[in-house]
Amino acid sequence: MVRADIELAKKEMSIALKRMVVSAALLIVAALFLLIAVIEGLNAVPTTFGPTLFGSNPWLPWLALGGVFLVLALLLGLVGVSGIRRAVRGSRGLIDSLKEDAEWAKRLTRRGKSTS
Repeated sequence: MVRADIELAKKEMSIALKRMVVSAALLIVAALFLLIAVIEGLNAVPTTFGPTLFGSNPWLPWLALGGVFLVLALLLGLVGVSGIRRAVRGSRGLIDSLKEDAEWAKRLTRRGKSTS
């Protein structure tokens, strides 16, 4: 009976894993299409507003758009790094607590071995 339950669990896990792989592949393809759509949409910005804002210079609107994305990337990067630093600082107490618990468990198992 236990073996049958284990086999059933293995089959269910296999089916779930296959569904997850297919779903992940579909999400990757969807993300790729979204990236293409964003690139095409952003192409319209310098083409449409470039002549009005920058005159007849064809590369300056693209340079300005690249600068905007550079500033956004730097700001998001700084926010991400500060978030990681805060998370690491906050997790040090948790790590110390886990180390103490591990040492306590080791002492308990040593004590149990010496008495038996």
